[in-house]
Amino acid sequence: MIDIKHLQDWQGRGETRDDLIAAFPANALAATLDRDDKEYRIGDALPPLWHWLHFLPIHKLGESGYDGHAALGGFLPPVPLPRRMWAGSRLEFLAPVTIGRSAHKRSTVKSVTHKSGRSGDLVFVTVTHDVYEDQKHCIREEQDIVYRALPDPNVPTPTPPHAPTSCDFSRKIVPEPRSPVSLLRTYLQWPPHPLRSSLLRRNRGLRRIGRAWPFARNLDAGSFAP
Repeated sequence: MIDIKHLQDWQGRGETRDDLIAAFPANALAATLDRDDKEYRIGDALPPLWHWLHFLPIHKLGESGYDGHAALGGFLPPVPLPRRMWAGSRLEFLAPVTIGRSAHKRSTVKSVTHKSGRSGDLVFVTVTHDVYEDQKHCIREEQDIVYRALPDPNVPTPTPPHAPTSCDFSRKIVPEPRSPVSLLRTYLQWPPHPLRSSLLRRNRGLRRIGRAWPFARNLDAGSFAP
């Protein structure tokens, strides 16, 4: 039973995080994406969406929840469903975030709603994030997080839809034969880009790692939230 009225008591709660927008995360992500960007330096504008590399939460291991995120019941409501996933975001880029300057992010729980789907109960939590540089409002973001129950072990796993075969942009990166990168990729059988970008954002979800390593697939292939 989902006590939605209790969970809605978290609506309006907020937290603030401060961060110095360093150049290293942007340079690391550019290298991960194999981009030919010039080196990012103090004074440069942070590319759109790359603020996700900053304001990262840190908590003790003993304060972790089932999925590796901070245990619920603090800033986010204690939803009694273990699978946490990112459902979507809406963003407005109002002004550039400057590398080398301090910024702060204000996060607020906007709404908590309960729905029922084919897989059971679903709880949606919408959080607003506002990024400021001094008094300048740089980014406005709404993030939707969905919580679900664990899959029934007695129900066969549905076949996922095939990935699209067409796209607006694609690029194939082939490492040099027998290079260290090629050998490592062959040995581990992983696509490096999703894992590297997740590590840069300290993402604890296992969805992307589970696609790469068979032993992780049985843990929780659906949990992923930024």
